[in-house]
Amino acid sequence: RQTTGFLHLDGFMDVCDGILSRRDLETRRRILKDSHCGAFAVICMVLLAMAQWSAFLSLEDIPLLPLALLPVASRASAAMAVLTLRPMSTSQYSAMERGGAPVFLWGSLAPLAAAVGYGLAVWYGFRQFDGMSGDISGFGLVLGELCGTVVLALGR
Repeated sequence: RQTTGFLHLDGFMDVCDGILSRRDLETRRRILKDSHCGAFAVICMVLLAMAQWSAFLSLEDIPLLPLALLPVASRASAAMAVLTLRPMSTSQYSAMERGGAPVFLWGSLAPLAAAVGYGLAVWYGFRQFDGMSGDISGFGLVLGELCGTVVLALGR
């Protein structure tokens, strides 16, 4: 059974632990599957929370539509990545059927930044772990939405 609800931060933290360990591919994959929280995950989570806090503090009187488009753009990008990128051999995605139509929704620069941020984060995670997984998708979603929020805050 495939579940992704509220596990994006877990994926973000797992990928940070694996990538920042600077180990070989097999060890990084083992760290990705490990249920324990490492020091790199905690540090990255604190940095993420501080960045999100700063971005959202500067958005107190922003219209809701651009903000609402950020998760739409990042999740559309996630669907495209999950359907088109080769899964890791150890991922639950390896049993999924491939193929599907990509979904695009651009309404402003913030959703575009969310999609580009997602794409860059997934590209980096895909290269570091030699395949796609739910953790990498969560990593990309968290960073993509942060990118969109920061662009929205800077565009004010």
